[in-house]
Amino acid sequence: MNSLDPSLWASANTVQPASGDQVFKEEKSTVTTLSDLLKKGMTAVQPSITALVGVDRNLALFAINDAAGGDPKELAKASDELAKSDSANSPADQIQHYGNAWQSAIKAVP
Repeated sequence: MNSLDPSLWASANTVQPASGDQVFKEEKSTVTTLSDLLKKGMTAVQPSITALVGVDRNLALFAINDAAGGDPKELAKASDELAKSDSANSPADQIQHYGNAWQSAIKAVP
């Protein structure tokens, strides 16, 4: 499945709650592949890696903002995952944390 599949998206800035985790999985896989190419000297892939990580960060942030006023425990988990992404060892790890933050934000919505 492709992360750009329209059925996964609710709007330009939000993914469907029921299937949005697929977006993060697909993009993590793509970033892993691109990172492998980067290690082989294909520096032209770096902007794509940076863009995907940025998009996923924004998806997590939009979900957290949309969940404002929701379950405080889930929102705290979302914030923790967002913080963990800043110290992640790789772009794929960052995306994993953004996906985790997104999932917690979705659970926080009343």
